[in-house]
Amino acid sequence: MTIRPSWLDPYLSRLGIADPGEPSPESLAALHRAHVERIAYENIDIQLGRPQSIDPADSIRRVLSGRGGYCFNLNGALSALLSALGYRVTRHRGAVHNGNLVPAPDRYGNHMAVTVDLDGEIWMVDAGLSNAHHEPMRLVEGEHRQGPFVFRLERAGAWSPYVQAAQLDVAPLNADTDLSGTSTIDGEAVGGNPGPVEIWRFVQDTTLSSGSFAAMDFTLTPAEWTQFLPYHAELSTSPASPFVTTAQVYRRDAQGTDYIIGCVLHRIEGRDAPAKRELTSVTEWFEAATDLFALDLADVTIEDRERLWRRIRAAHEERLAEQAAAVIESAPAPAPAPAPAPAPAPAG
Repeated sequence: MTIRPSWLDPYLSRLGIADPGEPSPESLAALHRAHVERIAYENIDIQLGRPQSIDPADSIRRVLSGRGGYCFNLNGALSALLSALGYRVTRHRGAVHNGNLVPAPDRYGNHMAVTVDLDGEIWMVDAGLSNAHHEPMRLVEGEHRQGPFVFRLERAGAWSPYVQAAQLDVAPLNADTDLSGTSTIDGEAVGGNPGPVEIWRFVQDTTLSSGSFAAMDFTLTPAEWTQFLPYHAELSTSPASPFVTTAQVYRRDAQGTDYIIGCVLHRIEGRDAPAKRELTSVTEWFEAATDLFALDLADVTIEDRERLWRRIRAAHEERLAEQAAAVIESAPAPAPAPAPAPAPAPAG
């Protein structure tokens, strides 16, 4: 007999779902929609210099407390929820990128991807891609339309699981070395003649990508949550990480997406350009985070709110200065002043 976890009903209550029913495409879609609508993608604790744990158990407790998180938290918690509801769930190493460069193998791990096997059909579920798809997507090549938005899934080929030299601040994933000198990546041996790792690519809708990312590649090989720890350490502490440099909060709904970047609140609806409104005070910023994004921020003290706001405003002013400098630099040089006319000759 399977023991029902004590956190399951409170989690479903946070999603507004009393009884999700047996595993099915319809139930999976309802759970996915509720998750991206009600549990925000946010990096407030990272901005405050106190990165949260990405242990799925801690991420579940975080959800129950009224908070969100980024991909490792949201997909770690969602995958545990689906598993507890009887779904066959697998986590995978993913790599978010801008679409111009194919990620190197050592970058697979900056995103936690998740798939669900429903009677032999594989579905991509993801509550941790900021403003991406509202519903699960069958892992089938081609366009996937959801309301006004168009996403794509593509087979992106394969690579040998030989891992290129990792950056100095990122340890290789699951670097367990045996006596033969080989290590394992996603559970496959590196060295000898390992088989290829199949790669799929999720391509973001072009309108939504203006506020987030272009694409995410992921392997189909299972991964453990602990394999993402070195990437979490990098993304949550490195001065170069966008999660450290910029405050971000996102939610999706059927019509579009709301998000805060820095101190600017955006709304994308349909194919229209984003509507924008600058948040001009700490009170206004936290009211938006609480009311629009359903975040319970009672644990963020007044001092921390002020500190976060100073950080957000300083980054905003710096971006404005950079944009102004870029405009000046790109402006055409003024035409040289015409030479003065020669003085008339004196009358003789």
